[in-house]
Amino acid sequence: MRHMYICVLTVLVALSPATGLFAASLFDPGLRWKSIKTEHFWVHYHQGLEEQARRAARYAEERHPWLTGVHNWQPRLRTDIVLVDNTDLANGFAMPFPYNRVQLFVVNPPMDSFISNFSRWDEQVFTHEYTHILNLDIINGLPSCTRRSIGRFCFPGMFMPIWALEGNAVNYESLLDGRGRNYSAMTDMVMRMECAGDRFKSISLASHYPREWPSGNVPYLYGGLFVRFIEEKYGKHRFARVFEDNSDNIFPYLVNRSAVNQFGPDFVRLWREWESFLKARYDGQMRAIRAGGLTSTRTITAGGYRTTLPRFGPDGKWIAFVRMDASKKAALMKYSLETNAFSEIGAVNLPSSISIPANGAIYSTDLERHRSFSLYKDVYSWTRKKSKLTAGGRLHYMDVSRSGDRAATVRYGAGRYSLELSDTSFRGGTVLIDRTDMQLGYPRFSPDGRRLVFTLKNRSGVTDLVLYDDDAKTMTRLMSDRFDDITPSWHPDGERLLFSSDRTGVYNIYEYRLADHSLRRISNVAGGAFHPDVSPDGATLVMTLYGPGGFDIALADYPRDPPAAGVGVPSLLGLRDFSAPDIPDEDRNGPGSRDYSPLRSIAPPLWVPMAGSDELYEGRYDFAVGFILPGADTLFRHSYFTSLNYFTVQKRLAVRGQYRYSCLYPDIQIEYENEALFPAGDAFPWTRTGETGVKRRLDHSGGVSALFPLLYYHSFHAFTAGYFIEEALTDIALPYQGGETRIRDRLARLRASYLYSSTRQYDYSISKEDGREFVVFSDIYNSAYGSDLSFFKGWFQFTELFRGIGANHVTAVTFRGGLSKGNPAHLAPFPLGRFEKGEWKSPPGEEDGLGMRGYPSGALYGNRLALGIAEYRFPLARGDIGYRTIPFMFRNLGGTVFAEYGNVWNGRSAVGDFRWSAGMEFHLKITAGYYMDLSGYAGFARGFNRGGEDQFYFGFATLVEGALKAAGAR
Repeated sequence: MRHMYICVLTVLVALSPATGLFAASLFDPGLRWKSIKTEHFWVHYHQGLEEQARRAARYAEERHPWLTGVHNWQPRLRTDIVLVDNTDLANGFAMPFPYNRVQLFVVNPPMDSFISNFSRWDEQVFTHEYTHILNLDIINGLPSCTRRSIGRFCFPGMFMPIWALEGNAVNYESLLDGRGRNYSAMTDMVMRMECAGDRFKSISLASHYPREWPSGNVPYLYGGLFVRFIEEKYGKHRFARVFEDNSDNIFPYLVNRSAVNQFGPDFVRLWREWESFLKARYDGQMRAIRAGGLTSTRTITAGGYRTTLPRFGPDGKWIAFVRMDASKKAALMKYSLETNAFSEIGAVNLPSSISIPANGAIYSTDLERHRSFSLYKDVYSWTRKKSKLTAGGRLHYMDVSRSGDRAATVRYGAGRYSLELSDTSFRGGTVLIDRTDMQLGYPRFSPDGRRLVFTLKNRSGVTDLVLYDDDAKTMTRLMSDRFDDITPSWHPDGERLLFSSDRTGVYNIYEYRLADHSLRRISNVAGGAFHPDVSPDGATLVMTLYGPGGFDIALADYPRDPPAAGVGVPSLLGLRDFSAPDIPDEDRNGPGSRDYSPLRSIAPPLWVPMAGSDELYEGRYDFAVGFILPGADTLFRHSYFTSLNYFTVQKRLAVRGQYRYSCLYPDIQIEYENEALFPAGDAFPWTRTGETGVKRRLDHSGGVSALFPLLYYHSFHAFTAGYFIEEALTDIALPYQGGETRIRDRLARLRASYLYSSTRQYDYSISKEDGREFVVFSDIYNSAYGSDLSFFKGWFQFTELFRGIGANHVTAVTFRGGLSKGNPAHLAPFPLGRFEKGEWKSPPGEEDGLGMRGYPSGALYGNRLALGIAEYRFPLARGDIGYRTIPFMFRNLGGTVFAEYGNVWNGRSAVGDFRWSAGMEFHLKITAGYYMDLSGYAGFARGFNRGGEDQFYFGFATLVEGALKAAGAR
């Protein structure tokens, strides 16, 4: 039987964070939510964020008339703004489905990041995300009829290239106050090296998310500057007209027609013009930089991307750093200056600081999941193995004194930063700065441990160095200027500071002499230099050096007499300077708050028409029409869908519903399905030819289950327990026999399942790598809770992934086993084979997908299963290949060779009864529609034993799989 349903809901549901397996971990169920209603927004926030919520209510209304005016679009309903403080990663996102929604994470980005150019981060990120809402929500002309008929189904802005959506948002974040990515020295650094390294990206790459560095930043950095170029050429806010022009297009992906309508030339031609303009601009910058004499450096790493955080060992013979490239797991590394050899200390996630005291121990701050719901930075130590020293500490940065007995940390929470001193247990201690609203970072002890330098980002967005003297108990701001001074460290003599600064428009390493407050520039690089550290003998400088491929670790001789670069103007700071200002009257006297209610947003945003066909028997089909109603509240505490289909030949209704409750730990899910509703009576078997047997199965089922997730940064556990009951109605009409037979089976089961995965996928991976997966299911059927039959069924699958002989080569070893006991023969659950000749259908679920390749599915089932699989997976072609602004990009072509050995059986089985198969597959990965990564495969398998056959089979995404009819039995 074939089922085909055409439903664009798949795309919309994929955009929802609540539709994943772990909706329970979206927000901590212990959070208590409030809401503030303004004229155009609902602001939702949890305890501890009232001040930020009142600010958001004010600045959202302030930005609304400006942004809606320039985009000529006013959302019909209030936009939801969700403020949450559950991560130490700065970000935000916007989504138009089910309703317009902006989510903002209440934490500032690191001061050395690409998004660090801001004065008020919350206002800047809101401006960016609300621009997305307006660009995605806008709809006019004939497409707008869908909003009035089926609801929030059509979003013309989703058919725009990624560079256009992100570029326009970057443009408005930058117009807000003259900051943002368009006016950042970081952006200049990236684009300067893109031009100098002859790596300028095509418009096709920027229309997607490319993997070549700067990878995911390309649509933002390229898009922002390209939109700025267009508006400087054609007029301010002209690019917003492109979204308005696109909003009434009947056909999607006509972005270049909109460009021609607005500007004359299409975007491809404008891109080439902008590329020439930018290369000329940055060529002038490079000539000026080279004229000053480039610093001689020796790069010791070559992976690029985000490799960073170099620190000399206490004897000066080795360097520790963090490797973060595109083809391997992130790791803490050690480089020997004596042998030039690298060694891996251990895996990391996303470290923000490392420290090495005189005893050679290594400390780091790194991200990890906290109680599944949050993503926090904590302190780790590295001796023989990695040890976690704090839990949920939210310690963004730390440093340990050379003596190893003192630690300095920057702690974050609810929009406030604290600077603390403690011992190396990182508990208790002294609070030097308590909960300031100004961002703190990069603390570093002086060699004698009596002074501490750190970075302060003031309320105007300017970053300065501050020196704390533990003897005098004073804090001194060393400079007060408009430049960003970040990532400080100490010279071994204790009288000089080193730091990175954009004083010339290029991030270079500077020296600050405490004796006379003089500044000296000690590097002149083409890209950028960060995170300096000096060897114990003062002879060698190590730094993070930016080049065409990203960040690498580089060495340079420490200059004996660097040229003067100005004089600092120090000023003493008191505790009052760090105190957060009082809440402004306009925020305090704004709209009142109320308890969050899901009822306001729980209504279904659309109904999705469906059409399909159902094969009744060979040569005759039934046609189905119906609809789906999906929905979720703003916080995704409640999510649901229900569907109704009518089959025109059978005159049969089928209903299905599912509801998930995510206010507790675990998630609770209730589901119901009934395929056997006959409003006008059942006409089975619909034929009296006497030549065709007809068989039909209809299900009437329901269930309730609980999902317990346990998430980590690179792994997860998920335990599910539930009760399910189903009534299977099987109608049979045999040829040349009168009457019909109905078999009614009622099966009720308790289910328990466990799923674990620690696998990873890197930018250039062709499959999962570096880890293992384990899944086990067990079902217990028993008459005590409504089942006609009592039996047990369970199965497991374990996969271990090893590195192969080349980059992103993978050796996979899989074991499967299954046992069913007490079931009747017709309910034997485990199939021998995997594909059926001449059939294509949705991929099977659970035990139906456990069979061997090279043997037909449906031919043989057993109560026992044992199977071992060995696979070798390797890349054949990798590259981001697209054309112009066409919404299609080739990503990977990979190959797999495999061998399988196993069997299914009833009762006893001998090893001699086991069967072999082997074959090869080709796996293709593409990106369609700019956003959707899709995978497909085609393969050949041969079963070498009884029942085996030659199979040519295929599959596409999770939608369909099948085998060619021409496959031959053996």
